[in-house]
Amino acid sequence: MRIFQLFVATGVFLAAVGAASVPARAEEGTRFAIVNLQKILVESKKGQKAKKEYDQELVKRKTALQKLQDEVQSLQQELESQSTLLSEDMAEQKREEVRRKIKDAQRRAADYDEEIKRLDKRLTDNILDDVRAVVKDYAQKNNLQIVLEGTSVMTLYVDEGLDITKKVMDLYDSKPAKK
Repeated sequence: MRIFQLFVATGVFLAAVGAASVPARAEEGTRFAIVNLQKILVESKKGQKAKKEYDQELVKRKTALQKLQDEVQSLQQELESQSTLLSEDMAEQKREEVRRKIKDAQRRAADYDEEIKRLDKRLTDNILDDVRAVVKDYAQKNNLQIVLEGTSVMTLYVDEGLDITKKVMDLYDSKPAKK
């Protein structure tokens, strides 16, 4: 699933939100934390629910495509088995029917692929929008000036005390679902 491809842009956005939400106070030192968005997407209740919805839609699409492929295969077998019995016109009609079914299956496969991509984007965007709001609120309440996405920033070392992923995930999971 391509649900995790937005992390780099999200990390930059979260850093900007965190930096903009609390005025910089150089004399006090910069307060920052990290959040692992991938972990939230995979382990949060809402992330798991979104993954389940995605998987269910994917299965529906695969099932429908398999049915179309079976129809095409059945028509091809029918054409082959009856080829010696059919007139040239009837054989050509069957071949044309097979070609139409193949084109239809290809179009539907492309449509399904686009639908799945849109679903993935919608589910991911919904989660990330909610998590951004939770992070911003948490940062403001805890006087954090910057919150970085932990997997998109090249980091050689981070003190585990800076990782607020679990706290953000708990806050996110406790928020009522949007309708």
